[in-house]
Amino acid sequence: LPACAAPEPDPVPWPAGEPLTLTLDGQPLVRGQFDGGPELLWALDTGADRMYLDRDLAPGVANPQGPLRLGATDLGETTLRAIDLSEAETFLGVDLGGLAGQPFFADRVVTLDYGASRLIVGDALPEGLPADAAGPIATVPFDLSEGVPVVELDLGLPEPVAFIADTGSGVTLITESQFAALDAALPRLNGYVWATNYGRDDAAVTRLPTLSADGVNIDGSWAIVVPDDHHLANLLRLAGLPSQFLGFPFYR
Repeated sequence: LPACAAPEPDPVPWPAGEPLTLTLDGQPLVRGQFDGGPELLWALDTGADRMYLDRDLAPGVANPQGPLRLGATDLGETTLRAIDLSEAETFLGVDLGGLAGQPFFADRVVTLDYGASRLIVGDALPEGLPADAAGPIATVPFDLSEGVPVVELDLGLPEPVAFIADTGSGVTLITESQFAALDAALPRLNGYVWATNYGRDDAAVTRLPTLSADGVNIDGSWAIVVPDDHHLANLLRLAGLPSQFLGFPFYR
């Protein structure tokens, strides 16, 4: 009798996941609880190199420690850094428990499904595409530099451009010199103010003809144009990080 090939194993199905809250500017939030405190929304922030706690939840403690659960993921005993999140809470219109940075993403596969507003956390990436996927998946290698992911994308320039891949950023950010090197006919709307907890800059809004990774192009993605010496530029240069941020307009 002819030999029969062993049947192919069934692919690991994509789980249903759990609810992911998205703010108007695309900040992904999941419910979590620290050390028996109130259940609040936590920002899932790939641009944060550590875990941060709203200092109102641990007054007078610089580095609070205790059990932490984010969604259905139990992180166990966790040390966080307490920071003032009042400005972010005012902007987002929600009470924040903290920021879930790289320690949440490390050693697990975390899928932020913006289209279906769901969070999927697992030990391995399921095979194939989710049943409700709207299109192909781009595979983009990244380097962890100073604890944050850095990716290279095609911006329509002779060389790829390095971006900090930051799910905590509501905007994609390029510099004036990069904008000037692109097509001079690109639209530009002045009057935008780009602000972070560390400062602010006068900026402009544009649309990028090309922003692509692994053959998947985001057509007409909007971006913010900031001065080359914007208020975070020196800090990023000292850390060896790019001055550009890849934010929500790309992930959506």
